[in-house]
Amino acid sequence: MNAEAITAQLDHLAIHVRNLQISTDFYLNVLGLQICPEPFQDGLHIWLQIGVHQQLHLIGGAQETHSEDMQVHMAFRVGSVDQFVSRLSDLHVTYVNQKGEAGQIAIRPDGVKQVYLQDPDGYWIEVNEARY
Repeated sequence: MNAEAITAQLDHLAIHVRNLQISTDFYLNVLGLQICPEPFQDGLHIWLQIGVHQQLHLIGGAQETHSEDMQVHMAFRVGSVDQFVSRLSDLHVTYVNQKGEAGQIAIRPDGVKQVYLQDPDGYWIEVNEARY
């Protein structure tokens, strides 16, 4: 049996959003993601590239926002958290550290800087400058 053929790899994440345009603008402008082709063409889906072969699917039509605990989040990495939070400040986007302290950057025990923010529907997003 070919292990590669049965080993799962991340393909996409899908989140349900109230206002597809507001959420799309957030992910384009705040995180700098790019739209990629999606097959539905129904006005309810936007697909965003989040990796070489991975996407974030925004699906419109949600009736409520989400207030998940910060521990339930998706994470993205950037080259510089300092430059990223400068952009957040320019866009008037609130960010916190892992303790929930506004405007604070956390430094993990491994030295990686990170911040957390919420999208328009309340989904938590971690942004870090992880090194591999």
